[in-house]
Order: sequence, then C-alpha cells, then structure tokens
Amino acid sequence: IFGILNITPDSFSDGGDFLSVENSVNKAKEMYNSGADFIDIGGESTRPGAEKVNVNDEILRVMPAIQKLANLNIPISLDTRNSSTMEFGLSTGVSVINDVSGLEYDLKSIEVIKKYNKPIIIMHMPGNPKNMMKKNKYNNVVLDVYDYLENKVKFCEDNGIKKSNIILDPGIG
Repeated sequence: IFGILNITPDSFSDGGDFLSVENSVNKAKEMYNSGADFIDIGGESTRPGAEKVNVNDEILRVMPAIQKLANLNIPISLDTRNSSTMEFGLSTGVSVINDVSGLEYDLKSIEVIKKYNKPIIIMHMPGNPKNMMKKNKYNNVVLDVYDYLENKVKFCEDNGIKKSNIILDPGIG
C-alpha cells in the first residue's frame, strides 16, 4: 500500500496542503501508522495539464521530508522523472523510484537506477502531463499499454536492471 504525499502547490487532490515540512511529515506518519507500506513522495504535479517543474525546485520540495522520514525508518518511494532528484533521494534513504515517464523523460535515469540497485516503478503515460489527454489514442488500449510496458521491461533488463526490481504501473492514460 502506497500513501501518496504530494509536496506541490498544484496537485489535483491535495495541492498546497503539504508544502511545509511539518505538515508533510505529519501526514506521512499518519499514513504509515494507518497501514501504508511506503510513502510515495512527489514534488512535481503530474495531473493532466500540469506545468513542468524546475528540477532544483523539485529537489528542494522533497528532500526535507525524505530526510526526516528516512530518520524515522519509514519506507519511501520517490515519484520523479528527473535523474538528479532520483540521485539525491536514493543517496538519502529512498527505497523505490516511481517514474511516471517510464524512464523516457531523463535518459540518465536508467544509470541512476542501475547504480543504486533499487526497485523502479515504470508507469505508462501517453506523452507528458502537459499533453497526455491529447495523446491518449490507442488501437487497442489493453494491448498497446501491455506492449509499451513489455518493451520497458526489456529496456531495463538490457540495461542491467534485475527483473525482480521492475514494477509496472499501467497508469491513468
């Protein structure tokens, strides 16, 4: 069970609610104590139509909460499509990377995943948050998403990622 913690001003469900470190950590502890196995922390909204966030802003949003939760031994998943954010997170206690771009946004991401030998959640999304609602055209949605994810597994394995570290998410597209 993943508890979702959006440290963003514009996420569709809770944008702005957890920008302060105190609020974000308290919410994460609440979710963990209620049965969440991981707290999935994200610093960039990926709702349809969302604007891209500067990677430095993303890092500044998520790192204080990650550091505090890691000190409390709360398992953390980091929702990011940026290799720099992945690197900071994995070096300070993140257990899982959740890449909504399916490792397509930042070509350096696969190397970070390989370096830290941690699980990667690969999500299917047509396009990016800005245009995903316009790019969701499929011949057969089930088969097209399946093929996309199958190709991602092959890409990861071809790049030295163990199959046991690959988690697939069909996404909302």
